[in-house]
Amino acid sequence: MDDVYRLPEEHRELQQAVRGLAMDKIAPRAAEIDEKGEFPWDVYEALAASGFHAIHIPEEYGGSGGDNLASCIVIEEVARVCGSSSLIPAVNKLGPGHAEQAHRVDEYVTLENVHRAAVLFARIAERRVWLKRLPDAERSW
Repeated sequence: MDDVYRLPEEHRELQQAVRGLAMDKIAPRAAEIDEKGEFPWDVYEALAASGFHAIHIPEEYGGSGGDNLASCIVIEEVARVCGSSSLIPAVNKLGPGHAEQAHRVDEYVTLENVHRAAVLFARIAERRVWLKRLPDAERSW
């Protein structure tokens, strides 16, 4: 009987690669990221350079073409060292990632959705800055 809980080889390799990146680039800054409460652009860039920031994007659209398990592995391995930074691949997974949705991305990235994201996820001080930059006439909340 096969071990149904064992990751397939390709997923184990992915896990080791992400774990190495997380330990080298993210773990040393985890406390600072949380203390400052700023977006960790260096972490984003490291994830993006490795193709891990949005692993679920199909290959035909320039992504890695990872499945849902691959996305979970990336999120989990980053979260092992920095919960805040794990939101980078997690939030990227919230957008359209399936090939049938990719042509409709403009339907998802609307001013209304930007407003919602700012209201739901931004700190109060950030809301004051970002929401003032968006046109009042377009606010729907």
